[in-house]
Amino acid sequence: MPHNGAATEFHQDRPYWPHSGGQALSAWVALVDVPVDRGCMTFIPGSQRQTDLPAQNLSDHRSLMSMWPAGEWRERITIPLRAGDCTFHNAYTAHTANPNDTDDPRIAHVVIYMDADTRFTGAEHPVTDGLDLTVGGPFPEDRFPSCAALQAH
Repeated sequence: MPHNGAATEFHQDRPYWPHSGGQALSAWVALVDVPVDRGCMTFIPGSQRQTDLPAQNLSDHRSLMSMWPAGEWRERITIPLRAGDCTFHNAYTAHTANPNDTDDPRIAHVVIYMDADTRFTGAEHPVTDGLDLTVGGPFPEDRFPSCAALQAH
């Protein structure tokens, strides 16, 4: 929201997702211009190799770095986006978003791509809560279509 005064702390997405196995990535599509002062994202290249970290505490700005001290000194890449631009990042890539210091909201759409062999862990998540998925089972194509199913349409 505008003037939120708070950054999204550095974190990896994968520890929060109800997925196991396979690889996953996010496509983050800016629906409005997202310059630095509106809260664009900053990434830590190479952080996707840190696959053994637990979920970070998003209310503690030191959480990720306390679990991965070497990350404190890693290069960071900040990427302002125009409406319609998109970034792709591995589910383990550490990233943050600056506070939105503007008068306008930051609006984006995120699509999560995952390997077909990915399984549902049963963990709570807004995308899967209430879908009656089978723990340990695949994500059903009627709700999580594969690329092949999308190409058929």
